[in-house]
Amino acid sequence: MTDRSKRTAALDKAIETMIQLYGGLPLRINNQPRIDKHGRRFFPRCAPIGCSDWIAIMPHGVTLWIEGKVSPDKMRETQLHFRDKLWKRGHKYILVQDTTDILVAWLSKDADKAREG
Repeated sequence: MTDRSKRTAALDKAIETMIQLYGGLPLRINNQPRIDKHGRRFFPRCAPIGCSDWIAIMPHGVTLWIEGKVSPDKMRETQLHFRDKLWKRGHKYILVQDTTDILVAWLSKDADKAREG
C-alpha cells in the first residue's frame, strides 16, 4: 500500500467516524472506473460520474455530500461539475482535504443549529 493510499484510507475512516459521532449515517460511494477485457474504461456503479465520495444522512433531515481528497490530489472537472449541480439545487457539499477539520466545524455548527430549534 502506498503512502497516498494509506492517507486516503485514514481520511475515509476519519470522515466515517465523524459522521457517526454526530449521529449520522455515512454512505461511501465508490465510483472508480474499471477496465474491461478490451482495455476500455467503464463505470460499473449507478452513481453519476463526479459523484462525491460520501453522502452523510444526518439528523433532522440534513443530507451532506462530502468529497475527500489527500494532497496533492485536486478535484477533477467532473467533480466540480457535480458539486455545482448540487449547489445550484440548494444541497450541502463540502470538500474535506487532508484532515476532517472542515467537516467537524460544519457538523458542530449544524448540531448547534438543531439544538437551537
